[in-house]
Amino acid sequence: MTVPTEGPGGSCRVLVACLPQDLSNAPFDAFVTRHRRMVETIAAKHSVAVLCFRTPGDPVPAPSFDGVEEVLDVTLPEVIYTATRSARLRAALRSCGDIESTTDRAIALAAVSARPDVVVTVGPWLGAEYRPLFGRFPTMHLFEEDMSRQWEIASQSWQGGLFRRVETWLYGRAKAQPRLVVTISRRETDAAQRLYPRATNLYLPITLPRDAWPVFASPSEGDVVLVVGNLAQARNSEGLTAVLGEMARRDDAAGIRVRIVSDSGLHPSLQPFVDKPWVDYARPAGFLPDRYREAWAALVPAQRVTGQKTTILQAWTCACPVVCFESSAATVGVPDAVLAGRDATQVVDQLVSLSRSPPTRQELVRAGLAALSLEFDPETEDERVLGAVEYLRHVAAP
Repeated sequence: MTVPTEGPGGSCRVLVACLPQDLSNAPFDAFVTRHRRMVETIAAKHSVAVLCFRTPGDPVPAPSFDGVEEVLDVTLPEVIYTATRSARLRAALRSCGDIESTTDRAIALAAVSARPDVVVTVGPWLGAEYRPLFGRFPTMHLFEEDMSRQWEIASQSWQGGLFRRVETWLYGRAKAQPRLVVTISRRETDAAQRLYPRATNLYLPITLPRDAWPVFASPSEGDVVLVVGNLAQARNSEGLTAVLGEMARRDDAAGIRVRIVSDSGLHPSLQPFVDKPWVDYARPAGFLPDRYREAWAALVPAQRVTGQKTTILQAWTCACPVVCFESSAATVGVPDAVLAGRDATQVVDQLVSLSRSPPTRQELVRAGLAALSLEFDPETEDERVLGAVEYLRHVAAP
């Protein structure tokens, strides 16, 4: 979708609805950084209120921003996404039949009290709870990625898959739908359209703020391959475990040193490699751009991926060549800016080849910098966020 980059001017009232943690001050959470930047961008031009959804006993403090005028809370008896299948099915049937529960009416009452012209709803978790907002206000929903593909979050059994297909089918026929649904990569569009078939899709990739991530023009230099991530999680560590195991078996990879940065700790599968002389576990992370600049390549080892791999953007910003699995490469859609392998053997092949080819490293750096300029520029995305607000305000408003 193409939205205007500038509106006719003037301020409107924007309500941002979310879980408290969606706008927390977590510096290493790419989604939190993205959401806070969006709120700050909108608040620089418009009047902004935040509506936080809580469950009883939720300890997360309400988010705070200099530009936000009001923060409201509404307490939910449960979050439908994490409820039992029977509760989720009842909620989907209510949405399909345009029937509101007592909780739905309480959500609507809290939102109406903020007097919004436009609503922005954050994250995939509260899609069902956001239905009362979809039905009353022109809304931009940040669906962003389909987390149901991760077995840590949703059952991947045939019964679980069948249930989600039925649930999605029901929600796809609900009367209340957002006007705009945002995805962070083009490959997430199909999942968003199945849930919200009448919404207009808006592709807004994650970008990195230039104050925290200055762009370097010259290639990084160092004697290590850098791996950055939350490597306490199995879905992030399993690919690295496979790559390190492959490197340990191969003579041609003997000269490659790997530095792992993970402030969250390491998954047990990685522990056997920490004592290897060619593996360095760096903790705390420190200033990440400096870490990338001290590496001759960045390894992005995620195999099971949704959304967009922010670590690829981090490496591009620091002019550090990227080697990754094909699944990670697909999230940014710029194949000439990374070296990718289908499995651990091919990934190690790419690392070995890159270690012997300075010209290839320079080519990857040039392609990564071009991708940042053409597709992942933060100022352009700020303009598109404001354009989406103007679209909802002047074009889609009832």
